[in-house]
Amino acid sequence: MRNEQIYVRQDQLPLFNIGEAIVVGVGGTGTWVGIFLALSGCQRLHLMDSDVLETSNLNRLPYSPEQVTRPKTEVLKDMLINLRPEIDVNTYPNADSFTLQMVKGQVLFDCTDRAATQRTLQAHANTVGMRYIRCSYNGTHMTVTATNSEWITPGTPDGYDTVSSWSVPAAITAALGVAKAMYRENLEVCHDLSELYASPTREPTRRLENLFDIRDISTRHISEALTEDLFNNYSHGDTLEQVDWRDVATWMRDELIRRIENG
Repeated sequence: MRNEQIYVRQDQLPLFNIGEAIVVGVGGTGTWVGIFLALSGCQRLHLMDSDVLETSNLNRLPYSPEQVTRPKTEVLKDMLINLRPEIDVNTYPNADSFTLQMVKGQVLFDCTDRAATQRTLQAHANTVGMRYIRCSYNGTHMTVTATNSEWITPGTPDGYDTVSSWSVPAAITAALGVAKAMYRENLEVCHDLSELYASPTREPTRRLENLFDIRDISTRHISEALTEDLFNNYSHGDTLEQVDWRDVATWMRDELIRRIENG
């Protein structure tokens, strides 16, 4: 039974509550996805992974050296129950078709690293009418999306055996994935950690700010203000489909330079 006192402040936000979810791959990203879901009040979690905890995982996962060699699903289950004793956590050694058919959930979080597996998981989610969210990172580059690549360049390895890893992008990726599920469904992330900039503006302005590597806060305000003038000064009533966004980017670049020069 959910302890409602825990969520008094959270319930003031316009969130979509996740009662039951599936997390496939509980490594650097999946572990944090599970933690954020449990902290957010998810009542039932299905964890799927065949790996065991290794010493090299401890730089990005909140476990102790004594837990090394235990199945990742089991150590995460213990942590989640410690955080929320009322949560129902089920663990599975694989995400094969039989297991997937057995379990249900509102959202399937794909935290795996192989394209073939990701396509299989997305196809399953689409078939059963479940939301699909892929959360992954490589070094400091983070991806949160509801889709997968439709192609793989010939000769390119599918997935990876080892990758540079750090707790910060792992946790941020997971947090954004849960935010996509509970708060902003159209949230899509494909950025390096160095590119992140919290802005309410549209995509062209965010990308422009990244290109100029703007650090001064007053200049950021100018960048944000550009969007307010974009359609008035450029599109002249055109629909989004009629706007050539390459021209928009050029206009915004020139306008940004002009405003900076004019103070």
